[in-house]
Amino acid sequence: MAIINYIEKHLTTFTVKTHKHDYWEIIYVTDGEGVLHFENNQQINYKKGEILCIPPNLTHSNKSFVGFKNIHFTL
Repeated sequence: MAIINYIEKHLTTFTVKTHKHDYWEIIYVTDGEGVLHFENNQQINYKKGEILCIPPNLTHSNKSFVGFKNIHFTL
């Protein structure tokens, strides 16, 4: 059974530095758009209403020119 470790609603954000963690991160984009960058030079464009799932131990960063808001939690 999964345990939710953390839930937070973010204000408008433009950049999240490169990082990784040892748990799943689930992000629901509530406003804006941006690009999620991964360690293997892959990227995913996202926009309002989409859900992003990042597996454990995957290095990633997040950038947006217009800003984004999200609710995210970890498992």
